Amino acid sequence: MNNEPKYLILFTLTALITFSGLTYFMPREMQQRGISSIPEVEVDPLAAGDLCARDMGNIALTENWKTDKSSLSKIEQAFTTCLSEYIKIKTVSPKGNEEKAVIFFEQVFSQLDYAYKKIEVADLTGENKTRLNIIATLPVDLSNKYDWSISSGVESVILLNHMDVVGANPSQWQDPSLVWSGKIAGSTSEPDRDFIWGRGALDMKSIAITEMISMHIQKLQGNPLKRDIHFLAVADEEQSGSGAIGVLKKMVKGGELASLSDAALLLNEGGGAIAKTPNEKWNLFLLAVEEKGGAWLDVTHPTPQSLLQNLNRAKIIDIKKYISKKEKIYDHSCTLKEIETPNSKVNVIASSVNLYFDCKNKDSANIIFEEVFKKNFKTVDTKIETVNSLIKVNVQTRSASHGSTGINESALDAVSVGLHRLGIIKLKRKVKSPKFFKYIRTNATKMFIKALSKSNFVLSIAKFFQFIPFIKNMVLGGVEDEFGIDGLFRTTCQFSALNFKGEKASALVDCRLVHTAEKYPHSHDHAGDFRKELLKLINDRDLNIDILDGWNISQSSVKSADFKKILSAVKDIQKELGAKEKTMITPYLFPAGSDSTWFRNPWSAGVQNVKSIPSYGFFPAYISPELLSTFHGVDERFPVDQIEGTVIRYEAVLSRLTEFTKRERRRIIRHNTHESHRSE
Repeated sequence: MNNEPKYLILFTLTALITFSGLTYFMPREMQQRGISSIPEVEVDPLAAGDLCARDMGNIALTENWKTDKSSLSKIEQAFTTCLSEYIKIKTVSPKGNEEKAVIFFEQVFSQLDYAYKKIEVADLTGENKTRLNIIATLPVDLSNKYDWSISSGVESVILLNHMDVVGANPSQWQDPSLVWSGKIAGSTSEPDRDFIWGRGALDMKSIAITEMISMHIQKLQGNPLKRDIHFLAVADEEQSGSGAIGVLKKMVKGGELASLSDAALLLNEGGGAIAKTPNEKWNLFLLAVEEKGGAWLDVTHPTPQSLLQNLNRAKIIDIKKYISKKEKIYDHSCTLKEIETPNSKVNVIASSVNLYFDCKNKDSANIIFEEVFKKNFKTVDTKIETVNSLIKVNVQTRSASHGSTGINESALDAVSVGLHRLGIIKLKRKVKSPKFFKYIRTNATKMFIKALSKSNFVLSIAKFFQFIPFIKNMVLGGVEDEFGIDGLFRTTCQFSALNFKGEKASALVDCRLVHTAEKYPHSHDHAGDFRKELLKLINDRDLNIDILDGWNISQSSVKSADFKKILSAVKDIQKELGAKEKTMITPYLFPAGSDSTWFRNPWSAGVQNVKSIPSYGFFPAYISPELLSTFHGVDERFPVDQIEGTVIRYEAVLSRLTEFTKRERRRIIRHNTHESHRSE
């Protein structure tokens, strides 16, 4: 395997990371200061849709369009225009304002003569009364008419995408004007390479445009389809899943979207691709077939000391790498009065925490505070000032992190360690790992390890002995280390916010669950089951744990005919394109979450009498580790040189999923010939 762990940033940041709502990266006052320096430009979604429709209408396919420069040039132009215009439409979570994106898509589908429908759903965030989705359908007969309220009996493929994006702090980008620009420009690190810039360029507006153009290519080719194709753009994925859950509620028999119950499968975000990985001989494609379950927790206790000690007991706080066996405890004359995490969000590991102290000797305290919160941390900074006779210590890192994957050094780690060094709390340096944090081999994990073993001799031998616990731990732990992500194969809990005032301390904790599928196979409430485990382990009567949200692990089959079609289509198109590297396409456990989980487990969304839809995260664009780090981060952009290959590969998969087999085509020809003879 490659010795560069940076490649596996893919697992943490693919177009992925949902249920995020990662709206804030810095304190609100810093956001406002960064944003206010850039004049807002109001984008007309009708005009944007016109431009997109114009260039999509100019696509002309030759018989060999996948290698024809003229056809590919027009596809690239359409993709560039559509993505650029789409990025300019600000759809920032949690409010979303997706109605402007709906107008954009409505204009495109209207001009290209598609059947489409706007769908109003309830807003689960509390920000608005309703949210807006849009669906456009290419039926098997390629017509512009469709009735979504009637189950036609024809199978379909759903191309799912979400319109909302996370927020951004322009002052952190290489050029603040790029954030909502859709501009084509180089980057500081690659000045000679063109990118389409802006929030949502990767998550997930580029995927939406890929889906739309791939569906349109099916229409332009004019071949009869075996399955209907539904392009479904939904609201509010980043926060509460309002759009997807609203769709499911309308899929019941007699519902507004009853026809979607005929779906054979769904394609969504969560997958990815990296060239020449895991070594120079391979191109790696990841297909997300599983997603962790979740338990978003609000943990409270009368005192912050006991609260943090309890989290330490459960190894949710782990300070081992930051303190020595004989750590110095600093003398001071201060009392902790208050802790606040600005803009607390359970699924966002805070980048900034404020602590307020009442100190008798403020000068000496300032010197101590500067050291205790920063010692042994590389990315933590502090700002100390006096506010209303109290010393305010702001502990911060450059950016927040998604709760599903964590961060190497968080502001909350620094706060916990600093309070330990001040003697305000006493945390254990070494804590035994609870059983619920053990490694779990899901079906996808087994196939993932098997695929990787093709490129690594040691792993190819070790995989046969994974029934031995320590071998299993060694293999999975080694892969995690090489891939640079902790918790890829096990349950994780990330400490995301801390607040304390008066007689109440509260912590927000984002837990992503894997072990619950094995331990509670018949339960529909894995979050509740996990809560009981935590309370039993900690054993503190004054501790309270409330579940803010929860969902079970979701899984789709890796043995289905459609899954095999996706694998074969990718391998075949890679050969057709003349790729010199071997193709490694493997299922994997997506460590974050997406709207796919609701379609795999409708009952998790509170929807009964709707069947589960196999859902796969798939996006075949080669995205470098540097670009992957921009998901929900700074300088998000999509490389122009990836447009052609991405569309070709995606369309190949869509075509394979919707085409008739050779035997079926021969049967249709015989039937049509027979009918023709009868009519003569």
